[in-house]
Amino acid sequence: MSGLTEYPHLHFVVRRGGKVIDPFADGRTPGACNGNAESQWHESVRAQLAYSPRTILNFGFTTGSVTTESVETGVALQHQPTMDSEAIVAFVRTIGLKAGDVQTLTLRDPAGKVLAENRPVALDRNKAQFVLFSGKKRAKRDWDRGFYTATYVVKQEDQSLLEKQFQLELR
Repeated sequence: MSGLTEYPHLHFVVRRGGKVIDPFADGRTPGACNGNAESQWHESVRAQLAYSPRTILNFGFTTGSVTTESVETGVALQHQPTMDSEAIVAFVRTIGLKAGDVQTLTLRDPAGKVLAENRPVALDRNKAQFVLFSGKKRAKRDWDRGFYTATYVVKQEDQSLLEKQFQLELR
């Protein structure tokens, strides 16, 4: 990370014939948003490089409290839940959320029962990044064996804009 960035990213320059070009919009008049631009990316990767206003950077399971730093550095993923862990916590780190977005992160046990759900209020403003987590402390006995499922959804005005489901298997 460099400068005043809020999340890791990469800056690069593309040149053709010694002249700097925008590989996403070659031929565009600098500073203009005209439709005369042409992508220089190969067709096989063009769709993967398309702009997405909301994107999930990190997701997973851990055993304790979640902070932006623990997710960014990978520390959260170093503490994978086991049968006797004190807690199971699902987390998601998202960038590009917009004002009015409503997020939900639901954690379900192997039988499909909701163990925990985090549903904060709609965002009051755009967010460069956001970390959301949802979890449950262990009861007196070990966790049930099987797949624990986390489902993350971002909606605005009842339209689903981003969804991610991920699982943890305990044996």
